[in-house]
Amino acid sequence: MTTADAPTRRTFLVAGAGALAVPVLAACGAAEPAGAPTAGPTTGTAAGQTPLASLADLAPGTAVVVEPSPGEGVAVVRDEAGDVHGLSAVCTHRACLVAARGTELVCPCHGSTFSTADGAVLAGPATQPLAPVELRVEGEDVLLG
Repeated sequence: MTTADAPTRRTFLVAGAGALAVPVLAACGAAEPAGAPTAGPTTGTAAGQTPLASLADLAPGTAVVVEPSPGEGVAVVRDEAGDVHGLSAVCTHRACLVAARGTELVCPCHGSTFSTADGAVLAGPATQPLAPVELRVEGEDVLLG
């Protein structure tokens, strides 16, 4: 092979770029058409959401803290009358996930305590209440929104 016949650096770069483009373009063509159903949790709910809690597991006067996604916590509260409401379970002091203890939500990091009734600060160092989270009940399932 002579020097004139040897592949150049440019030849390798162009060939490599072409080889990389094929899988990328193939992946683009694999997308589902607009309006096609997408895979998601199969929970039996109309919206396809995964329930945060079940009323059967949430007695009146109790709360449960769930983490629907990493770093995002929701306190699902069922008051004595049986009504359900939600609060952010992320402490307003240093963003630790609080834990449910009776009628209080307690931060394990620095001891802040919040009311399950309305998220009010009962003991610091937190100074801001927990934000409300909109929930809905469908049958026995408690869902976001």
